Amino acid sequence: MPKKTPVWQLVGTQSFPTKGEAEAFAIAQRKKKSQAGYKTRYEIDMDPQSGQFRVREFYYITDNKGNLL
Repeated sequence: MPKKTPVWQLVGTQSFPTKGEAEAFAIAQRKKKSQAGYKTRYEIDMDPQSGQFRVREFYYITDNKGNLL
């Protein structure tokens, strides 16, 4: 299956001191967004200058049946 390209990406402004905290935040956001009907993907990136972790969100577009376009 070919990889779908996201229509929009958002780098969070909130920083987390540990990767575990960032993952917990991403899991909570994923649950909220899926209940609202959004198709999203999350990545956790480390800022090399500060050593803090940030959550990057990728949004995908769907058709009426919920299939990715």
